[in-house]
Order: sequence, then structure tokens, then C-alpha cells
Amino acid sequence: MLSAFLYSEYKGRVYFMNETVIVETNQQLEVCIGNSVEVEVWFQGELDLVSKVISYNENVVTFAEGHYLKGNVVLRVGKSTLLLS
Repeated sequence: MLSAFLYSEYKGRVYFMNETVIVETNQQLEVCIGNSVEVEVWFQGELDLVSKVISYNENVVTFAEGHYLKGNVVLRVGKSTLLLS
């Protein structure tokens, strides 16, 4: 019953948006980089990439596979990934 959730398939794996949180701050991006966390990149409601963030600036997030404008994508990670002490 996958229709009850917003989900997408990427490289043979199903990803559910309700199992993730949005990466919104530079501190969260630093945690992702420092811990080599795989980040989901959602573009226009579709999962476009799952990869590790290499770098970022005010406008762009960079992955090995390319660059994304922050304003054009939603970055998501597993809920427990961004628990900061």
C-alpha cells in the first residue's frame, strides 16, 4: 500500500519522505559533510539523487555528481541523522 506515502524509487531502492527530515541550515549541512551522510536530493517532487555533500555555499550544494541550486531542491536525510547534542 505504497500510495498512502510520498515515495520515490532511486537505483532500485524505495525512499519514503515521511522517514526523513529536511536539511535546512548550514549546521545541518556541516553535520552531513562531517559524518559522510547520504543526502536525498528532491527536485520538483521527484527523487533526483542520493549522494554525499562535498561542499556548499549560500546558493549551491555540490555533490560528486554535480551542483544543485539550493532554491530548486529539497535536501532530506534520515530522521535520526540530525539529532544534535
